[in-house]
Amino acid sequence: MRMKKNILFMIGMAAGLVSSAVAQECSYDGMVTIVPVRLEQAGDSLYIEMDFVLDDVKVKSARGFDFIPQLTSPSATYNLPRVSIKGPNEYLAHERKLALMSKKELQHYEKPYLLKKGGRRMEGAIRYRYALPYEPWMKEARLDVQRDECGCGETALMAVEQVVDKVTLEYIPVPYVMTPHMAYVEPKVESVKNREIQTEAFLDFEVNKTNIRPEYMNNPRELAKIRAMIDELKSDDGIRINRLNIIGYASPEGTLESNKRLSEGRAMALRDYLAACYDFPRNQYHILFGGENWEGFVQALDTIDMNAKAEVLAIIEHTPIERGRETKLMQLRGGVPYRYLLKKHVPRFACRHLQGELLYQELQCGRG
Repeated sequence: MRMKKNILFMIGMAAGLVSSAVAQECSYDGMVTIVPVRLEQAGDSLYIEMDFVLDDVKVKSARGFDFIPQLTSPSATYNLPRVSIKGPNEYLAHERKLALMSKKELQHYEKPYLLKKGGRRMEGAIRYRYALPYEPWMKEARLDVQRDECGCGETALMAVEQVVDKVTLEYIPVPYVMTPHMAYVEPKVESVKNREIQTEAFLDFEVNKTNIRPEYMNNPRELAKIRAMIDELKSDDGIRINRLNIIGYASPEGTLESNKRLSEGRAMALRDYLAACYDFPRNQYHILFGGENWEGFVQALDTIDMNAKAEVLAIIEHTPIERGRETKLMQLRGGVPYRYLLKKHVPRFACRHLQGELLYQELQCGRG
């Protein structure tokens, strides 16, 4: 008899939960549809993309609702930043609550992907684009969304919608293994040996200007570095400088056309500066545009610790420039990592690889 009582008690509790879930009042009029776009592993990152389509949605003034994306696998569950839409009064109450939080409370506050004030009827789509470091357990994960449509925050009352049933994994081809065969080729004797040396200089320019100010910021040190290289070569009687390539590189931000114009103009300014210091014929200078300095960008990333570093590197590695690499970086996590890099770590315009193509007189200096 005791066992029967226990069974009846458990059934009564379950029935109570179902009754509450059915009775909850939706905090908005209209319809919200979730459209999957992408759940894909690429490199070291997992990309989660979907659209929340709003159809004549109007939120009640003192209410709100949340959509909480989740990665769910047999071994783990991971909550992603939520989309939160609040009525005018509820939005103001939330703002006041944030303003009264202590520093410790703010540190534990889970910032939403989007917090939107919904005073009027809304149409259109909310684009959800998020990436995070890929971990092995995600291989078997699916993408769900918890719909807290009453705005009460009670997990037991939330409907759960499955959006994508599994992660798309990146195809990694089996590498082709080649066995090299060694062969010795005797080099030809050179009466005059052609060699090349190079140095890097990071010159500071005023915004959108191409003229060099030798005293400006770090320019005295960088220009001295260039002159020291040339002076050392000119002092060696066994070396004749035959050609100087000035290759201007641009930092990744901005349009390619604008970067090319600025880098070429600034490289020509460096040529004019050197022409005033040395007696090389004008036709020995050659101006080249080296492109956007993504290599320097990656080298700068290797020296720092920052959030979303793996995601930034994955975008650079897997997204070609012509397919919107910079746009994806600007959109990543609302643009916060991109703005941080621009402010702190993106290399400045670099007149890099000032190359002197040299003729080494073997008989005079015996250099190989």
